[in-house]
Amino acid sequence: MSEEHYLELCESPVQFENASSVNNVFFDEANKQVFAVRSGGATGVVVKGPDDKSSVAFRMDDKGEVKCIKFSIGNKILAVQRTSKSVDFINFIPDYPHTEFTQECKTKNASVLGFCWTNWNEIVFITDQGILFLMERLQPDIIISASEGYLWYLQVKLPPTVNLLQDKGKLMDFLLRRRDCKMVILSVCSQILEGGEKGSLPVVATVFDKLNQVYKEYLEAEQTYTLAMESGPSRGSAAQKRPVRTQAVIDQSDMYTHVLSAFTERKGVSHKFVIAVLMEYIRSLNQFQITVQHYLYELVIKTLVQHNLFYMLHQFLQYHVLSDSKPLACLLLSLESTYPPAHQLSLDMLKRLSTANDEIVEVLLSKQQVLGALRFIRSVGGHDNVSARKFLDAARQTGDHMLFYTVFRSFQQRNQRLRGSPGFNPGEHCEEHVVHFKQLFGEQALMKPATV
Repeated sequence: MSEEHYLELCESPVQFENASSVNNVFFDEANKQVFAVRSGGATGVVVKGPDDKSSVAFRMDDKGEVKCIKFSIGNKILAVQRTSKSVDFINFIPDYPHTEFTQECKTKNASVLGFCWTNWNEIVFITDQGILFLMERLQPDIIISASEGYLWYLQVKLPPTVNLLQDKGKLMDFLLRRRDCKMVILSVCSQILEGGEKGSLPVVATVFDKLNQVYKEYLEAEQTYTLAMESGPSRGSAAQKRPVRTQAVIDQSDMYTHVLSAFTERKGVSHKFVIAVLMEYIRSLNQFQITVQHYLYELVIKTLVQHNLFYMLHQFLQYHVLSDSKPLACLLLSLESTYPPAHQLSLDMLKRLSTANDEIVEVLLSKQQVLGALRFIRSVGGHDNVSARKFLDAARQTGDHMLFYTVFRSFQQRNQRLRGSPGFNPGEHCEEHVVHFKQLFGEQALMKPATV
């Protein structure tokens, strides 16, 4: 059971002098500072906070029992309440004298019950004569033992909490509010998917939506910041701060690397459930208008191909369930030997992307789809003007002699049709390929000029 606890005290507590007849202890919730006041401050005041920067030691005159003591933001002004009618202030601004002054309560016959700093030089008195609206404070994650002289921070151990909340939606709400939550959240996602498919898809959908809502909020904040930086600061507006990316932001790369990629490789899981989960994540991204990264679509396609679900792949592409992209088109090209219609699907996608014809040719040649590139350039009427050297280079790099022969003869036939001779012009720089052709097939294999 000792390993199941989910709350623990920090290992290094803040130590201070314990409360006694000569030492009073106070805690400032806003600055998270402990004040140890000895003899009304005459023999010393020690202030300790979350770090060394907020620790201060000083003396002050003993003017009576201290009821409340707090620093303003940044430890610039100290406020000390000794009576119910006024509060004393001491200046701690660097390079300024330690001047003292007293502020009495302006409301007649009112008693000061407490005070609250709202800025480094602004303070609010709370009296028994009025009601002031103050924003609620969640309680601080601090435990103080004044008698022993220790201040501990309360820490949440996230891994054990995973088993405390069976409702995964509520568990995700809890985790998204915690620091250092990323790996635990990703672990919970994997755990949900490992639990089997029965009734879990609605839970998966809920979790994806909660994660992507936080993801979208961060993307919007980042976009707002970027636009503000590009347009420059406007007059009278405060400087825009770059949004902080917390661990609660689970992006597509996180989900792909730590959850989905491994999930698709698991044995004994129905491929229908795998595809349903992948499509559910894509559905959630689309719902929050987040651009889906191509590697998620590639994961879907590879899963479909692995299980020979070409009909479903064709439907996904035909009805644009999978968004067009050049990386996706290249992946489809590589599937031509397994699924021949993938070649045309790829070309159609490139055309929808308004990809220039020469760029489509470059994509095809880079994938060693030399004949596919030739077919494409013919289909768009560009065969007469295309560089023969580019195609011959690509064909030769494949190491396939018969492919080189086919491409070489194709351009010889083009030359014969256009110029009446199968030879290449000097400006085409194909001399080395002519030599290579002769070495492979002999000079007699060269196409002879047609005679009338």
